[in-house]
Amino acid sequence: MKRNSLNQRAHLLRPRSHDLFGFVPVTQDEIDHWVNVMAPHIAHSAWRVEHYVKCWNVAEKIQASKISGQFFNL
Repeated sequence: MKRNSLNQRAHLLRPRSHDLFGFVPVTQDEIDHWVNVMAPHIAHSAWRVEHYVKCWNVAEKIQASKISGQFFNL
C-alpha cells in the first residue's frame, strides 16, 4: 500500500511547469540547454543560436514540452 501511494504522488516531485497565472516560464538557461541538446552543431555561433531560437520558436517548443512533461527528460 505504501508503494502505491508513492507512485500516486510521483507527479508532485516534478517541478511545476505553470506559474500562478497559468503561464509557462522559459529561462535563458532552458533555451541554452535546448539548443545544446537539439542543435549542438550551431552552439558555437551566437548569431546562429539567435536565428535558430527565433525562427524555430524554441520558447514555444519548451513551453509545450514542459506542459507534456517531456522537457525534464532531455
